[in-house]
Amino acid sequence: MAIAILAALVHRRRTGEGTWVDMACTEAGAALLGPVVLDATVNGRNLRRPGMPNSNRSSSPLMAPHGIFPAAGEDNWVAIACRDDEDWARLARVVGEPWATGAKWVSLAQRVACEDELDELIRAWTVLHDRFTLSEKLQAAGVRTAAVQRPSDRVLEISTVVSSRRNGADSASQRRMQLEDQARKRVGVILELERTVSWDHAKLQRD
Repeated sequence: MAIAILAALVHRRRTGEGTWVDMACTEAGAALLGPVVLDATVNGRNLRRPGMPNSNRSSSPLMAPHGIFPAAGEDNWVAIACRDDEDWARLARVVGEPWATGAKWVSLAQRVACEDELDELIRAWTVLHDRFTLSEKLQAAGVRTAAVQRPSDRVLEISTVVSSRRNGADSASQRRMQLEDQARKRVGVILELERTVSWDHAKLQRD
């Protein structure tokens, strides 16, 4: 995708014309998986196998819990990461269940040693909650977390921010504007999505 964008920029510099870049992200990402695919098809070794790092956990630096956990609804998820014991204490207070405040989970070493059990307990808790509501509640408590968003969620979030600027903001859209401001601090720019332009494809082909 980066190469396609750079090619479009080079074309603009040479000709002064814009370029429509249309690329399937799955195929673009698959181009990076050559060694993994060969290892699986030729050697019969899957990337996820005993002895390999768990891709849903953090082993360097050690964190527990650390992963993507199911939320209420179909295929909804929330990411949670506890960097240290203070993060865990904050999470435990939000969970508010007896198991969360037990001595078994107080230290990072203990949580890592029983990570499978801990993940199951957290899954049983997160699956009862809406991903956005839960992530906002945990963020307010100081826990590193985020709702896993689909592309449609991101488009809705940005378009809601744009609409709120034009039509006045209620509390929900004000929250989205706060999210936008936070994102701008991280990445420096926010794209505002407008109505799709109606293209005359026949004319484009003639030109």
